[in-house]
Amino acid sequence: MPAHIIENAAVVPCWTTFLGAMAGALCAADNADCDIEDLAGRTGFAFRLNIHSDVCPSGPTAIPPHDAVRRAFDQVGWDFDYYFSASSDNTFPLAQNRAVAAIEASILRGVPAIVWGVGVPEFCLVTGFDSDDRRFTVSTLMGADSDAKGVSYGELGLGPVPFLEVVIPLERVEVDPSRVAREALGFAVSHARGRDLRLPGYANGLAAYALWMESLTSRRAGAFGVAYNAQVYAQARSFAKEYLADLVSENLLGSRDPLARAAESYERVADNLASLAEMFPFDLGLPRDEKVAADKAAEAAALLERALFWEAGGIDKLETLLKTPADQ
Repeated sequence: MPAHIIENAAVVPCWTTFLGAMAGALCAADNADCDIEDLAGRTGFAFRLNIHSDVCPSGPTAIPPHDAVRRAFDQVGWDFDYYFSASSDNTFPLAQNRAVAAIEASILRGVPAIVWGVGVPEFCLVTGFDSDDRRFTVSTLMGADSDAKGVSYGELGLGPVPFLEVVIPLERVEVDPSRVAREALGFAVSHARGRDLRLPGYANGLAAYALWMESLTSRRAGAFGVAYNAQVYAQARSFAKEYLADLVSENLLGSRDPLARAAESYERVADNLASLAEMFPFDLGLPRDEKVAADKAAEAAALLERALFWEAGGIDKLETLLKTPADQ
């Protein structure tokens, strides 16, 4: 079979790489631009905060996978196929073969596949295949030289953090915009209040701020992980700020006052996390074992404390809004 490739399909630049890959996949599937701020808000990624006790770079991706994927695709109104297997599972070769076949079929339909762990432990898009060479074409955020290497069928799921995760958009379904908005805000509140799933060794929601601050002040936090997490969550909260402001202007939810005040709170959250991201610029060349210096740790903790204050207030306002009947 000759090689097949989806022209112009690419990951949308985004620090939350699942979100960027999802945006790229849906852009190709719909043959239309994708509003990533709206996508981030709807799917809940704008409101997530997941931190490891040492603030290692794994925080943004160390979330229970299928639950996050199901929520994200349901909120944007798409059905999907999902393939997941740990590389140590006895069934891994079977899952890998099924995923390869599904990716080929999806590309023939003109829809890229979202795939974990090609080259680095992040998400990317598979945009083409050559069944004779048994190799996939990929779009990552690592640059053209890295993308040119592609990935062989046999390497799928065997990257630096070896497990198979493949998500394939299937078909659009109709969703009610006001229901989607209320559910997005409901997720934001539930996640913030600690009712979302989390893996051992991590904290999420508002409790993640406390763990992040404690890790900084106790000098456990590494500079590499802090820089990476700061970039991811600063951008996420900028998406949250824009999403909430758009909801206010669209007047989908009836009661505007608590939503407008929540949007103002998230502006302050975004500002403080943007300052944190400026303090810790990310570079792949940063030493992996270097701890954050004491003076920077204190300043960073102060920014996080202010962000926590404003986010907790924003969540209170969203909770008030959600307790108001939808028709008021």
